[in-house]
Amino acid sequence: MSLPDMSPRPNFTVTLVSARSGKDYPLHRARLVCGNTMDAFVPSIAGEAFHVKLARSKEVHSADPLCFKVWVDGRYMQGYAVSPLSDSAVMEGVYDSVGVRPFVFSNIETTEDDDEGHELDVSKLGLIEIRVWRAIVTRDGEQPDQGYYKNVQRHLGPVPKKLDKVGWHGVSLGDYRPHNGLFRTHSAYIDSPSTPYATFRFHYRPLDILLKDRVLAHMDDPLAQSYPLSRKRDRSEDEGIHSDAGVMTPGREKRSKYDHDSEML
Repeated sequence: MSLPDMSPRPNFTVTLVSARSGKDYPLHRARLVCGNTMDAFVPSIAGEAFHVKLARSKEVHSADPLCFKVWVDGRYMQGYAVSPLSDSAVMEGVYDSVGVRPFVFSNIETTEDDDEGHELDVSKLGLIEIRVWRAIVTRDGEQPDQGYYKNVQRHLGPVPKKLDKVGWHGVSLGDYRPHNGLFRTHSAYIDSPSTPYATFRFHYRPLDILLKDRVLAHMDDPLAQSYPLSRKRDRSEDEGIHSDAGVMTPGREKRSKYDHDSEML
């Protein structure tokens, strides 16, 4: 099912994009919930990086300045500002003054110890949630400070086996990659912070779990045929984040089609 048909707003869509292929992840069981929320399942591959992309509709013109924030597995990642002059914006991961740590699907680790002290909200495991607001965005002229992200954790940590999540994936942060110069921004929300303009919820699972849970009926499904059942992971990719970050925007020297941003309320 195509996302434009299921987008809660006609003037833009939000998708997850494979960094490997550059294509949107296919959706399954996509549906609208409460009018302004899109809910769908997507297949995940351990070790594969992905981006979050917001694209404005070519059919419905809108120059609303937008900002969005990303949560994965119940953990806040970062925010991202979208210029009213941009047709699209791509968030590759979590940004700071050193570079960007890309979002990566990774195998979760499990532990027999039930007293691990893990504060994971199990109901949010396997969920990527993007909330979008209309906002007036202004730069503060400061570049992001690496120290601002000192509390960011790159991986979930072990999940107790009793939670029955063996074989599931989590989202980790990969190694640093360079990015164009970023600046922090301030966002004055047009919509209430507690009531997003739109919300997109992607439930990601390995293909074999989608099949086992009958989200996909059988291997003859075109979606099942396009993704492998398993893939060897890279140790360096099994790391993730626990963060409270601030909003960025591209450097002034040259415009990029990627409008980077992170949250500052």
